[in-house]
Amino acid sequence: MPIWPPMDPGHPLDDLLLEKPSVEARLEADWRILRGEEPVEPGEIPRMPKPDLKKFILGVLDNSIFTSEHIEMRRTPWCAKCEARAFSEKMPCHKCGSTVGIRSEPVIEWSMVFLPIAFGVLGEWTKQQLGQIGIVWAYNKDALPRGVNGYPMFTTIGLLHIEDWVKASKVIRRESTRLHDLNIDE
Repeated sequence: MPIWPPMDPGHPLDDLLLEKPSVEARLEADWRILRGEEPVEPGEIPRMPKPDLKKFILGVLDNSIFTSEHIEMRRTPWCAKCEARAFSEKMPCHKCGSTVGIRSEPVIEWSMVFLPIAFGVLGEWTKQQLGQIGIVWAYNKDALPRGVNGYPMFTTIGLLHIEDWVKASKVIRRESTRLHDLNIDE
């Protein structure tokens, strides 16, 4: 199932799910997972069918979907030898004296935005299985009332397969550029 937990019935994009369990069944399953009684089994991230991928792309373009790609990346001086954050890329590492490089990292951890990650939903996944994740996403309407450092916080997440994200990101870039360059003078 591509979304954990499944979204509310009646949501405009709720047909992304093939089978919709009752609200009571979903709540009970969610509580079992959060209490650690029923771990989420790692496995293949399902591929999104084309009609659903189109809905996903439209959701990103109309800002009804927030993705891990929305989290700003920063350039951080980093020592590859001792794995320490450095003070400056122009100075040697303060711990081991070796040359410092630059590493990109999010300004805030994904787990602070997508709370199921903080609760360990992906904890049992292997590197190969984690490598299937293109992005993590959630519906903006599901954001909690408070956020961290200006970013929303979500108790639900969706995982998009890396190959689906490659397709979707090309379309999103193309269409957002087209919308940005919209000419109304003609």
